[in-house]
Amino acid sequence: MSEQQARRGHVPEGYFTVTPWIVSRDTARLLDFVARAFQAEELGRVELENGAIGHAEFRIGDATLMASDGRCSGQARFGGVSLSLSVPDEATADRLFAALAEGRQVQMPIGKTFFSPHFGIVADRFGVSWMVITEPEA
Repeated sequence: MSEQQARRGHVPEGYFTVTPWIVSRDTARLLDFVARAFQAEELGRVELENGAIGHAEFRIGDATLMASDGRCSGQARFGGVSLSLSVPDEATADRLFAALAEGRQVQMPIGKTFFSPHFGIVADRFGVSWMVITEPEA
């Protein structure tokens, strides 16, 4: 069994996974940020001659994400997509939400909702919208 197949062990037969790809104008700083905020593991990066990141891959928990500086033109826009970050407890949710919200735009303060004991939405310094959620106890 390949490493990729082993990582996909939780994916039901017949389904496939979708890998989020973040296009940023400063991917190097983005990678430093996710390493600090989430203890993300960087799996690799390809730097271009001009210093831009052509491709990067990192892991947060069991999720693999990719990023690049794109074409390095214009401003990256994130409008219709949010990343949902499920965490085991309120303390972790508070810590990660605070890291994401540092000087940024809180779209919904973290707190109790009808579907979660702790949920909030924030756009990070790169414009990515994050939904931080603590799963309800069974």
